[in-house]
Amino acid sequence: MKNKLLFKLLFLIFLFLNNNLYSDTLNIKSKTISANKNEKIIVFKGEVIARDSKNNLIETETAEYIKDEDILIVKDNVKIITSEGYEVLTDSLKFDNKRGLIVSNNPSQIKDIDGNLINVEMFEYDRNKNLFFSKGLIKILDILENTYEFSEIYIDERKKKIVGSDLRAFFNSDQIKTNPENNPRIFGNAISISGNNSEIGKGIFTYCKMSENKRCPAWSIQAEKLNHDTEKKTIYYKNAILKIYDVPVFYFPKFFHPDPTVKRQSGFLTPSFIDSRNLGTGLVLPYFLNLADDRDFTFTPKVYSKENPLFLSEYRRDFKNSYLVLDAGFTEGYKKTSFTKKGGSKNHIFLNYSHNLSNEINDISDFELKIQRVSNDTYLKVYDVDAALANKDTDILENVFSFSRETDSSSVGLIAGLYENITVDGNSRYEYLFPSLNYSKNLFNSENIGSLDLDSALLVKNYDVDKQKELLINDLSFDSLKWMNNFGIINQFKSKIKLTNYNSDNVDHLKNDQHNSEVHAAVGIISEMPLIKNNNKISSHFLTPKFLLRYSPGDMRGFSEKNKRLNSSNIFTLDRINEIDTIERGLSATLGFDYEFFKNNSESGKRDKSLSLSLGQIINEKDDKLKPAPLNQRFTDLIGQVNWTPSEKFKINYNFNLDQNYKDLNYSEIGTTLNIGPINFNLDYLEEKEHVGSQEYVKTGLEYKINNSSVLSFSSKRNLLKDSSEFYNMSYEYNNDCFKAGVVFRREFYTDRDIEADNSLLFKISIVPFTDVSSPKLR
Repeated sequence: MKNKLLFKLLFLIFLFLNNNLYSDTLNIKSKTISANKNEKIIVFKGEVIARDSKNNLIETETAEYIKDEDILIVKDNVKIITSEGYEVLTDSLKFDNKRGLIVSNNPSQIKDIDGNLINVEMFEYDRNKNLFFSKGLIKILDILENTYEFSEIYIDERKKKIVGSDLRAFFNSDQIKTNPENNPRIFGNAISISGNNSEIGKGIFTYCKMSENKRCPAWSIQAEKLNHDTEKKTIYYKNAILKIYDVPVFYFPKFFHPDPTVKRQSGFLTPSFIDSRNLGTGLVLPYFLNLADDRDFTFTPKVYSKENPLFLSEYRRDFKNSYLVLDAGFTEGYKKTSFTKKGGSKNHIFLNYSHNLSNEINDISDFELKIQRVSNDTYLKVYDVDAALANKDTDILENVFSFSRETDSSSVGLIAGLYENITVDGNSRYEYLFPSLNYSKNLFNSENIGSLDLDSALLVKNYDVDKQKELLINDLSFDSLKWMNNFGIINQFKSKIKLTNYNSDNVDHLKNDQHNSEVHAAVGIISEMPLIKNNNKISSHFLTPKFLLRYSPGDMRGFSEKNKRLNSSNIFTLDRINEIDTIERGLSATLGFDYEFFKNNSESGKRDKSLSLSLGQIINEKDDKLKPAPLNQRFTDLIGQVNWTPSEKFKINYNFNLDQNYKDLNYSEIGTTLNIGPINFNLDYLEEKEHVGSQEYVKTGLEYKINNSSVLSFSSKRNLLKDSSEFYNMSYEYNNDCFKAGVVFRREFYTDRDIEADNSLLFKISIVPFTDVSSPKLR
């Protein structure tokens, strides 16, 4: 009996002095160790560290070791570091050292060696297989903040492989969304992730927003099997079906596309259908080649049912301080020729090269080279070219090089090249600009006096076949500081001296002698009297009468063949004709005013402009036939501009030039916008006559918003001089965050050589962010 008691005492002394416990393969350390009465349980407290034979580490504050069963029970704030470097945080666990199992039935977090966080409701860890298992609600948050949910998961540390079921993966990075409402995601029955490859069984992929009532997405791609290669950043599909609102539309035995994190990857881009009155239906199948991080190439064939294909190519390269874009196209032309459809191949080549020469923040320098060439005037429009540089709206081809440099006090620009107007026949389409130099510098700037600026220009220009002029122009401009007199009138003195040296050949308004020199000058004083009236903080009125007295001595060359449209801004400037080589002569006064009415918004504390009105008229000393109209008259047109916004729902803008008789309008431009609930209506009217121009048309637009996703719209343009319509457009469009669908009816009356008028009905579908698909036009 005594020997038994002595043995117990020695055993406890050993425990308390050593504070370590070594079971066969388990090493446990702590600050204090105690044993209970039945001697089967040992309690560890304070900085408990347990390490097994596989080098798995458990850290906690309190643990109990059941010696007979070789089981360690941990209850508070547990941290596990596995032999493969995975970290686990949990509240409690049971470590069966004999079986090599760690089990926790509490919510836990597992962190892998890449930093991804795995939150589970329970887990089992088999140290012999280096394998985690969990079931229930499992959520993984990767280092890119994408979320993956599972109902069951196996994690093999050694093979770095994950196998799970009921996958719900959400790509949450804003960089991969095309719309803030997008929820790009992949769902699948099962997933196996190993290395760079993820294989998903019975998977579905979509970009569309999650619906609260769990309705099917606007579009989805469902497949028997999905493979996601993270190294190639590509998702591959086997037996894929594109569904639109759960209705099967397309079937692809095999299909692939870049994953949502990819911005540039070589491969075929999404094809699209095209249709043309001249060329027939066709297919566009672009191929993108990512040559390097700083360059890429796109090859785009357009294959037509009636005519020869068009081959487009686009090369882009980004250098350290420069950028190059090369855009080219080629087609063999029409298969079937006619009087308007001429035979022969057609092509274009456009090039842009820009180089940034800046070396300081306040010293900006740039060089740019443009090359533009087409073999046929209507080629771009007939083939509906829409590339980085060339498009169907290009009418002026530019072949130029330019250089510019700008500092805080000066700027210089150099440009030379050839301009070609492809809407004009004959050699008169060409305009040659030989090296043209512009230089500007601030010579003087005083806070007490004003500023003096120098503007110089050297221009050599050949146009209309045999017309050429060579100009050297120097402008000195002085603007004084504004000052206020005793009557509250704000004044400013302005002046300009223009020295023109020139040679010319066959230019009507220039002397065609060997060398000519001219001096022009203008001085003026502009006065304003701001008047303000506040109406008990409800509204504010601002009335500013304006007066410009201007005088330019000497003579000027005739501009009777030219016309100038005056507006409320340029009538109060010294240079109203805005010609580089001369200044409008004579004595004149400009009278006018600006009026603004504001409603004070008590809620926001801001003023909302409700009405603005500008009126002005130039009164010349006498009629002068050398000036362009209407400056050649003693009284010019009355120039006016009205902007009226009576409410947020209605707005009207009106610009007009009223003839000096105050009866006839030479220019009238009206723009209106009306919003009534779901209806948006706009009406634009333009009339030009006499010296302003010769056109009159009206454009209308009506948009009816059926709901947040559906819009019905109509637009038209009618030429009132010819009493004929130029086009009609009617469309219905359904639009949400990831899908657009619509039907468009368009009737065009425009014709030009081999371009034919067209009436068409077109169906369009846009699957965001992948493709736009249009049906063949129905005529």
